[in-house]
Amino acid sequence: MTILLNGALGRMGLAVTEAAAQAGHTVIPADVRFRPGQGAVSVHDCQDPYDAVIDFSAPASLNDVLRLAVGKQKPAVLAVTGYSRQDERSIGKASESIALFKSANLSLGLNLMLRLAVLAAKILGEGYDPEIVETHHRYKADAPSGTARMLYEALSGAYGGSRVMQAGRRGAAVARKDNEIGVHSIRAGSAAGVHEVGFWGINETLTLTHHAHNRSLFAEGALKAAAFITAMHTAGKRGLYTMDDLLTDYTEGRG
Repeated sequence: MTILLNGALGRMGLAVTEAAAQAGHTVIPADVRFRPGQGAVSVHDCQDPYDAVIDFSAPASLNDVLRLAVGKQKPAVLAVTGYSRQDERSIGKASESIALFKSANLSLGLNLMLRLAVLAAKILGEGYDPEIVETHHRYKADAPSGTARMLYEALSGAYGGSRVMQAGRRGAAVARKDNEIGVHSIRAGSAAGVHEVGFWGINETLTLTHHAHNRSLFAEGALKAAAFITAMHTAGKRGLYTMDDLLTDYTEGRG
């Protein structure tokens, strides 16, 4: 593939560029916030042909990325966290005319853990207290992480949408309520990402944990997502796809 990579100069952009080179793909480094001499082109000025867009920048770049992808009729992978509700509406609108892939976490292992967590919630039921703990490097700007929010939303759905997020606990009157899912954030050191989902019962505890050892994991996932969404585009399919769709491809032998 040839990939137009927005956010190519960031930590994840550099990881994607390295992983793409190892896999034999071509990356066109780009940045919505283009400034001369940075080693990237403006996404709007790129004249070279490419198969798909990968965005590893920031929510502020979303409208430019969507305008580019829709205008050029190119599939895109959105790998940014911290989108607003208006951003989500814009993504949904764009997916009516192009194939889009969106995920707060592009790890196959993490998304498999999400599936297992949903299964556990459904089997264990109301008698267990679910909690989510996420750990990231000290420079991560948003909390809870996009992945923790994704885990929360999936678990809340497993409980019929009846559970509310309790983001941390502080004070003298914080006894747990039955309709909570606790979400706790740690920011320290250089951790690439650790996510734990626990189910605490009266007589036992089940925990599921995923450790990201380095950013290469997410870069490889982004390339898998780009290949998947390019295949959807080539087949004439439109819409918004997620890692769940990619996992289904793997479980059905197409991945």
